[in-house]
Amino acid sequence: MPFHLLELSHDIILAILQQPSIGPVELCRLERCSPALRAHVDNSVWHCAFLLHRRCNALSVPDSWKQEFARRDARSRGWRQLVLGHTQLSQPRFLRDVLRMRRFALKMIQSVHILRQPCFDTLVVDPNASDPDTFSTISAALLCCKPYGTIVVRTGRYHEQLRLEKPVEIVGTGPASSTVLIGIDGPAIEVSRRIV
Repeated sequence: MPFHLLELSHDIILAILQQPSIGPVELCRLERCSPALRAHVDNSVWHCAFLLHRRCNALSVPDSWKQEFARRDARSRGWRQLVLGHTQLSQPRFLRDVLRMRRFALKMIQSVHILRQPCFDTLVVDPNASDPDTFSTISAALLCCKPYGTIVVRTGRYHEQLRLEKPVEIVGTGPASSTVLIGIDGPAIEVSRRIV
């Protein structure tokens, strides 16, 4: 005696269709083979099949899980072809653009030389120190400092006129108002050009 699947109740058919062993390919085949089964394969069945094979979009719930699966499958198939290097003769335009950009990026990566990280100087200004590595004036430290270096100024009163011609960081140490810069014959700090 033949058994007809459609003689079962709708709930049992849904439970059968939502089994993990039935994937999207099997659902498409079932929809094609029988118009009666097509009525049972609804959005909830596709939702279960989608969640078994793909991650859910956290931003919004799609109107049709079947269309969302087909869209993502087509997109991932295109990326698989890019990664594996398979190309078709009749590719969509966006895929050709992606391949072109991928080739360009690979050329750029191969042509980049490995650069050393720049090391920035930290110079110390202390007029009372006897250490030969410290400077007695901020102007002397500015002359020896490389761009983007740091000049640490110890506490005290400095009577100087500074001219900044390169980007440097001048940091005073000690409590507030313990490091004072007093300008001689004009402003204390003068910037010669725009420093970024």
